[in-house]
Amino acid sequence: MLLSTSEDIALKAMIYISANSGKSRCSINEIARNEAVPREYLAKILKRLVQRNLLSSKRGVFGGYQLIKNRGDISFLDIIEAIDGDFRAMVKHDQKLKIANGNHPASEFWSEMHKQISEKLSKMTLDKIDYKKFYPDS
Repeated sequence: MLLSTSEDIALKAMIYISANSGKSRCSINEIARNEAVPREYLAKILKRLVQRNLLSSKRGVFGGYQLIKNRGDISFLDIIEAIDGDFRAMVKHDQKLKIANGNHPASEFWSEMHKQISEKLSKMTLDKIDYKKFYPDS
């Protein structure tokens, strides 16, 4: 499975914000700097995460972003779907083969693969990350 650049940045941002959860809001500049992502691109992604009710945002000197829900209530699948809509396994294939609609000998395989990936992504929540390992100050 390949993540889109937007999905990857969304996951990085959500993990960073989650690591700082409860301490203070995270500014867009702080997230961009610490996660080495372009600020302008990050702004679009954070806006989407706010619209999908995964983050709250506040303007001003003490503003920034924070989680709306508990870490254990936000899965990787939630984050990915907030960015790109309903999850679909990324399969490179010739459109003429029609793998996705069941008219291909490998349709069952891809359907099962999609199901397994979706299940794993939905079980992986932000509370299962070893934040101390990657963010020693958290």
